[in-house]
Amino acid sequence: MENKTNDKNNIEDFLGSVFFEYDTNDVFEESRRRLREISVDRFNVCEFKKKMKTSLVHQDDYINEIANALYILTQVQDEQIDPSLKPVILAVGPSGCGKTYSWQVAAKKMGVKVEILDCSQVTPKGYKGKELSDLLRVSMEALNNKGVIIIDEVDKLLEFGDGQIPTSLYELLRVIEDTETYKDVLFAFTGSFMIVEKYLKKKYSNPYNFTEKKFNMYDHLEIDDFIHCGVPVEFMGRITNIVRLNALTMDDYMDMLNKDNSALHLYKQHFLEHGIKLDFDEEVKREIVKKSLNSCIGGRIIKNELTRLMMPVIEKVSSCKELSSVHIFMKEHRVEYKFEYFKSKQDEIEF
Repeated sequence: MENKTNDKNNIEDFLGSVFFEYDTNDVFEESRRRLREISVDRFNVCEFKKKMKTSLVHQDDYINEIANALYILTQVQDEQIDPSLKPVILAVGPSGCGKTYSWQVAAKKMGVKVEILDCSQVTPKGYKGKELSDLLRVSMEALNNKGVIIIDEVDKLLEFGDGQIPTSLYELLRVIEDTETYKDVLFAFTGSFMIVEKYLKKKYSNPYNFTEKKFNMYDHLEIDDFIHCGVPVEFMGRITNIVRLNALTMDDYMDMLNKDNSALHLYKQHFLEHGIKLDFDEEVKREIVKKSLNSCIGGRIIKNELTRLMMPVIEKVSSCKELSSVHIFMKEHRVEYKFEYFKSKQDEIEF
């Protein structure tokens, strides 16, 4: 009985020495200090998403997936989490909706190293063209073995399979599972997968499948839908997250055009630095947006159209030092330019 009492007293003395040796406030302050030190270089998911949304429109789900994936990657690189927990994202959506551009924005805004591997360049072994192993090697060298590799247009790679998994894709799957060699690399796939879109439309064409007025078939996109369309099980089995990107609307394209980091804003900023005010009528902007909406390359057409429209302006700027402002407007369904000069001279030209 006495031994048990002594043991009890010894335990209480020990606990007291651990928990009550320092003042409670001091202990809390020390904990906060250590947490602050740990968090200094930690990837901030909320800050990342906020910065991404200044450049991207209508793709919040994709931004969330990228943010979470990059956080886990940084934890793997800091050896805080097991590499096997890295997600493998498959982004599905029409051309020009931002599947690869979103990663480029991440690279620019957050300093993330990103390499894009275009599967449309890949051919099976024995054919002329580039092999996947060569492209992967180049990407890894560019990243210095640390960053993100985007496998773009992976559905093009699957076309070589004829229902079977292609040799090049099988090679890629081995790479993804090699968490030792590629420990500090995150892999993500993108593709339009039009065959899956057609299958979904057929699958949900039965009115009994529509349980609500605003039914979105892509909210019900599953791995089995890809497998049913002939995408190899071996490939889909490695995918942890499927994201369907939204097709952009006219309002979305207008938001893209008006953002502070858009090509339009960059042109305005460039000319303003040289003392020239550049102004676009809203009607001109709408025409650019309409072409984006009707184009198979989506948002990419905005930059193309702006480049075309700016040709006469660049020509005029390069040949005249007295130019003070440029006004671009629509007249009788044609784009016209009004040039003003410091000496009160004006020109109007059609394009």
